[in-house]
Amino acid sequence: MNRDGDNVSCIRAVACNERALLCIELSGSVITPSLLEPNLDTYFDLPQGANVSLFQEPTTEKGFRFDAGWTNWSHFDFQPLTIGPITVGGERDWSDTTRVMTGTAFRSTRNMTLERGRSSA
Repeated sequence: MNRDGDNVSCIRAVACNERALLCIELSGSVITPSLLEPNLDTYFDLPQGANVSLFQEPTTEKGFRFDAGWTNWSHFDFQPLTIGPITVGGERDWSDTTRVMTGTAFRSTRNMTLERGRSSA
């Protein structure tokens, strides 16, 4: 307990992560009602990104949070889908995203924590 009578926990957490680009290819056949089995081929990428999160809980009742991140959506320029002899797909013009979030937490009871925050993307 500190001099103001608050229960002090002083939990601090810092998390940093980086997501590498992950390429996934799918291939197989599709059974249709007409009993045709055309081949199905596609690939897609899960985007790379980075994230930093900070958490500070100066007392057991109060907490503060900060989060910032980036996702490389602009990597998604084309995703083909081939069914039998037909290939479809479209050009995309996606932009990278960045986001920032700040927030506070207040533990009103032992089993309930109220959180308030603001996010910007």
